[in-house]
Amino acid sequence: MVSILINWFYICLTTFITGHFVTSKLYQMMKGKHHVSVMTSLVAGIAVNTTYAGFYSLFGGVNIAANVVLLILCAVCVFLERDYYKELTQRVKMIKNQKITVSKLIMVLLALIIIAGISYFCSNTGFMYDTGLYHAQSIRWTEEYGAVKGIANIHERFGYNSSFFSFMALYSMKDLFGQSLHSGQAFIGAIVCIYAVCGLFTHWSRKYLFSNVCRVAPVIYTIIILFEIISPTTDFPTVYLIMWLVIRFALLAENGETDSAPYALLAVFTVFLVALKLTAVCMVLIVIYPAYDMIRHKKWKQVMICVAAGLILIAPYLIRNVIISGWLVYPFASLDLFLVDWKLPAETAIGDATDIKVYARYVYDRSLVSQSIFQWFPTWWEGQRPLERFFSAAALLAAPAGLIVCAIRLLMARKVVDTKLFQIVLLNIVMICGFAFWMFSSPLHRYGYAFLLTVPLLVIATTLDMFWDYKWLRVFGLICSAGLFALIAFPTYKTLWDDYYLFKDVSKDTSYLFMQKDYPDPEMESQDLNGITIYYPQEAGGQSWYAHFPATNFGTNIQYWENRGDHIQDGFRHKY
Repeated sequence: MVSILINWFYICLTTFITGHFVTSKLYQMMKGKHHVSVMTSLVAGIAVNTTYAGFYSLFGGVNIAANVVLLILCAVCVFLERDYYKELTQRVKMIKNQKITVSKLIMVLLALIIIAGISYFCSNTGFMYDTGLYHAQSIRWTEEYGAVKGIANIHERFGYNSSFFSFMALYSMKDLFGQSLHSGQAFIGAIVCIYAVCGLFTHWSRKYLFSNVCRVAPVIYTIIILFEIISPTTDFPTVYLIMWLVIRFALLAENGETDSAPYALLAVFTVFLVALKLTAVCMVLIVIYPAYDMIRHKKWKQVMICVAAGLILIAPYLIRNVIISGWLVYPFASLDLFLVDWKLPAETAIGDATDIKVYARYVYDRSLVSQSIFQWFPTWWEGQRPLERFFSAAALLAAPAGLIVCAIRLLMARKVVDTKLFQIVLLNIVMICGFAFWMFSSPLHRYGYAFLLTVPLLVIATTLDMFWDYKWLRVFGLICSAGLFALIAFPTYKTLWDDYYLFKDVSKDTSYLFMQKDYPDPEMESQDLNGITIYYPQEAGGQSWYAHFPATNFGTNIQYWENRGDHIQDGFRHKY
């Protein structure tokens, strides 16, 4: 736990410095005069430092040398913004002299509880299955060698190549602690939860209905994943950051922000979310509002800045994709743009894409991938755990209801130019589109909690806002909203109790109060491949974890690929 707090302090410091520098400079270039908050700096810094790690991995392992360069860059940022940090120091001194109010004290206590709680669970709980399958190995590849040609031939799931693994490699502190820490996802969860919970105390009014209702989502999500938050999965940071973006976008609209710059930077941030996980692709539709405003007012410089920033954020992800798998976006075989000798065979990519769909639908049969939703939906519904069905039901009811409510809201205000209404309706539609994309692509719950939780909450807020000024309709809106919220609240309550009983068992083990639990070290088989030892699990297709490296999931598959050279850095290719 102590090692995690040290790790978080370092992540917090470096992401704040780089995030504030880049965001403030972008605002200056876009001629926008906006205060860059601590949370905005942290989130921007996560995107900036992940992008930096991605570019660094193109030239070698993301290890202690990468951190030395990062610290030098941070020092340069602080020097260039020295006036800001002088002012910040003065503000901190003034805070010491301010009167401590009850609300401020509660916020501090809640923040400390969130930090202590999440860091504790991140130090000693259970890993999700995919962490042993490929997360840990992906991170180690990035730590040791960076992006290596054709490693998706060893294990096709390396081809998924989330940029989050570059972030995890950058902050693993392996050289300092002697083991690879895996707490970046929990850090993101902690800061988003603090932002959500403490924001209620600073924005508690009818004006902030939308953002305040959406602040519930990160708390519920934390309750759901608490006993797997130790896993460096790409699902957790993606869901948390989507939830933050929704709250932030709603807050800007509620504050009457009309300048396109902050919305444009949120749209740029959605490009980073896509590099984290492709299920976030519909979030890019957020760009509609700032793009419309900038084009209407002919702000071509701002448009070019945003396009350039988005390309920089996505570039290392796409380049790494080509290096690792030979495909621009794996496993989409339709984007066949590169003729390289290490390319994963097209049939493997197509098969993997099919497996993702049928597995998420609980069908488990590739031949049934073409089934219509009417055919696979009953199987999918039955395959869910009982509590998951409540979340599914809430989103399935909320999505069409949200479209109806938004349409009525627009008709009611058709003769009035209401920018806030347009922004909130857009936010609803974007999230509903995200839910639909998740539903029809790979409807596994852990991929889609950002939409399963946020869509119902947004619809609740939109319904209450629409009916609030009408006495009898307000009652109707409250009843509908309460029913929808109950579908989310009941499984959350049951999960909270499950967490409590699990905590009673886990708390008996005090061996991880300093160091975070390391990855398991299973028995592995090995085979020599032209001088390189390749490990594979005793159970075909099983977990290989971190210690035995490099590892493949099937030992029998080694016969189908070969080295590209004498060294591991030369990569691997398929035998034809």
